[in-house]
Amino acid sequence: NRDNIYGNISIVNGDLNDLTKNITKDNDNTRTIDEDYKWNVITLNEDEETNKYYLRNYSEGKVLILKFSYNRGKEKNSIKVVFDNIAMSFK
Repeated sequence: NRDNIYGNISIVNGDLNDLTKNITKDNDNTRTIDEDYKWNVITLNEDEETNKYYLRNYSEGKVLILKFSYNRGKEKNSIKVVFDNIAMSFK
């Protein structure tokens, strides 16, 4: 259903900067949140769908990736805050 928000969590071997560049080459799509941990946040709009990636170093040689996908027409400012808070809850 296009009204739903989908999300997944991955822990992969790799380098944070390399994985960020593999998702997008365009730095305009990327912002950084630096609270307890440094997060690279990537927003990609493809057709009617938005894919939002949160990446951070997780443990030695591993990167934590959170991905949220949703219909761009359903985007509200509050959803961005929810995604940020979910990411920040990972310790």
